Amino acid sequence: MTTVSIAIASYLLSMAGFQAIFGFVFARLLRNYRPPALADEKLPYCSVLLSLRGADPYLGNGLRRLMSQNYPHYDLRIVVDHREDPAWEVVERTVDDTGFEHVQLSLNSRTSDCCSLKCNALVQLAESLDDRTEVVVLADADLVSHDDWLRELVAPLLDEGVGAAHGNRWFWPQQAGLGSLVRFLWNVAAVVPMYVFQIPWGGSFAIRASILRDSGLLDKWSKAVVEDAPVRSAIEQQGLKIHFVPGLMMVNREDCTLPFSLDFVKRQLTWTKIYHPRWAPVVAHAFLTTAALAMGLVMAATGVALGNPAAGAISAAAVLVYLAGMIGLIKLLDNSVRHVVASRDEPVWKFSTLAWAKMIPAILLTQCVHMVAVLLAIFRKRVKWRGVTYLVRGPWDVQMLDYQPYEQPSRSADSNLSL
Repeated sequence: MTTVSIAIASYLLSMAGFQAIFGFVFARLLRNYRPPALADEKLPYCSVLLSLRGADPYLGNGLRRLMSQNYPHYDLRIVVDHREDPAWEVVERTVDDTGFEHVQLSLNSRTSDCCSLKCNALVQLAESLDDRTEVVVLADADLVSHDDWLRELVAPLLDEGVGAAHGNRWFWPQQAGLGSLVRFLWNVAAVVPMYVFQIPWGGSFAIRASILRDSGLLDKWSKAVVEDAPVRSAIEQQGLKIHFVPGLMMVNREDCTLPFSLDFVKRQLTWTKIYHPRWAPVVAHAFLTTAALAMGLVMAATGVALGNPAAGAISAAAVLVYLAGMIGLIKLLDNSVRHVVASRDEPVWKFSTLAWAKMIPAILLTQCVHMVAVLLAIFRKRVKWRGVTYLVRGPWDVQMLDYQPYEQPSRSADSNLSL
């Protein structure tokens, strides 16, 4: 029993050390970032593409930010899924309030059921671009940008060797319930490997318009369920690089329930299974880490019960050190993101003492949610996303099964829940 306890302890501590190394590198990257100073005449003309289905809690604010960018020449092109979609009214009202003239609003033509509604909308928008657009920018519906967001996102593309640039998301839930904490913790664990393995995020993403025209990416989007997963191969085929912009850790301040967080994690892992070549290590890591934590907890209890306190103490100590290390790493990364957000003169969120007290059980719950989501992603081919179910047989074999116009859930006017 003691030998097994030592083996479990060694694995947990090695995993903690491995994650800490890359976490420190990522945190340092965030803290050392300085926005570039660029003259307006150097900045290319941009078209920002936005696909909407449903009115996200911060949609009005997000649209105002997109319409007031500190950028000399750009336009905003929006596709709303349906005329009765609540997002349509929000867009029209925001345009009236801001007086922003460089916006085009249209409906999703839904010409194909062989891709997601979002990909179909992006293809529709991209095909409407004219020759003046040099850079195409993708934004998510829940994005709340800052004044220099577009400048910082486009800046890396002034390097001729860079084909695309992107930021990443960060969740700061306002209520910090268990569902919100699970999504926050899962995302903390995801952003570092996304940086290490150069996995782009489509919520803040800029790409050269020439790549859209020459790489066949639009054809891939017309058969895909997500927009960001296929871009890496398209860019690499052009002999170009993808650049991560550390200053663009974009904050989502929405809350969610535990079932929603499970669905969110399952959906993200399903995209990983379909499009990422390293799916097998993701599955192996989930199984090994979950098994090690579970066995560590069991061994800590049974060691004492069976008269082997040394084995129980080793296992208990390893689990506690692992969890303490994860809390420390989470604090480090969260403080680094807070540093980035504060530099943009945005409100900075701090978790309460009660929220931090919930972190250890939330970490264990997140591990369970992650394991369940991995199992569901392995065996399920149907994914429900904003009320629409897709059958996903492969990267370019997608079928939309049950389209219905979006209906806003019944909730209070001030609800902060994610869609």
